[in-house]
Amino acid sequence: MCNKFETLHANYLDPPEPKVWGYDWKGEEIYVGDAYYEIEGDYVGEDDIDEFLKEAYLTTSLKIAGE
Repeated sequence: MCNKFETLHANYLDPPEPKVWGYDWKGEEIYVGDAYYEIEGDYVGEDDIDEFLKEAYLTTSLKIAGE
């Protein structure tokens, strides 16, 4: 029984590492199959789009009408 375990352990293969396709505007990796936007030459992951737009285009603070 022990020999069978050792054989299985020796033949175990780690899953292949995801392939890096490129890097986003923060320098983080974009992997093959990830969804992204290309905005003015920058790649922006779909989960980071709100942060990117706020940082890139909101140059003033939020204001309240009437105040």
